Amino acid sequence: MKLIVIRHAKVLFNWENSYDPQTFNEACGAYSQADIFSEVDAAIKTGTMPVFISQLRRTEDTARMLFGDREFISNEVFNEVELRAFSKRPSKLPTLLWKAVGRSHWFLNIPSQAEIRRQTLRRADLAIDLLEAQQGDVILVSHGIFMQVLFGQLKKRGYAVKRSGSLWFENLDMLVAEK
Repeated sequence: MKLIVIRHAKVLFNWENSYDPQTFNEACGAYSQADIFSEVDAAIKTGTMPVFISQLRRTEDTARMLFGDREFISNEVFNEVELRAFSKRPSKLPTLLWKAVGRSHWFLNIPSQAEIRRQTLRRADLAIDLLEAQQGDVILVSHGIFMQVLFGQLKKRGYAVKRSGSLWFENLDMLVAEK
């Protein structure tokens, strides 16, 4: 089985420099609904390989941009790890701090986030099960943090993983896993 995982295209969203908890959560929601930068040189030819996407709009928009107008298989198990304010205190903090502490809480399994890392690991295993059930090559358009977790779980399951890019997944970076 060959699994091609692609991170969604760049999101057209400008984060403010700072937020309070309510406006940070609103900005995270707006980011999830924002359009993508949709210019690529050419569509990817995939034949009849099924293409899976998350339920977040940016993955469907990216899939349409890359693979044309066809049917995609959408499932919440492929969604990004949701980010939200780690505190309810009405303090205005820098955006970078909201993001860094929120992701740290997720990583350390501190329940200030909608999902903790242990839950994401289980969700990644469910995602792999769903993809393996296809019994053939598949494509997944997904999200950066979720791809990091998926990458680790694929390796634990014996997949040989090749990836483009650096330590972090950039927009439209690709990971290929084979077993």
